[in-house]
Amino acid sequence: MRLLTPHDVHTARLDTTRFRTGYDCDQVDRLLDQCETTIRILAQTLKQTSIQLRALSDQRNNARTKPTEEAK
Repeated sequence: MRLLTPHDVHTARLDTTRFRTGYDCDQVDRLLDQCETTIRILAQTLKQTSIQLRALSDQRNNARTKPTEEAK
């Protein structure tokens, strides 16, 4: 399943029902499922990226504080 873009959500068109006020429940459920999947994947990606950024920052800080071989 491909991730939704903000444009996809903004331009989504749902059919209205014929016999009652509202939208087709199956279409709404499918759109919400896609939104949920997209948000979950983006949240996981953000978390992984934050962990990687923190690790790289720690590596950089450790490299700055280690004495070089020449300084010994």
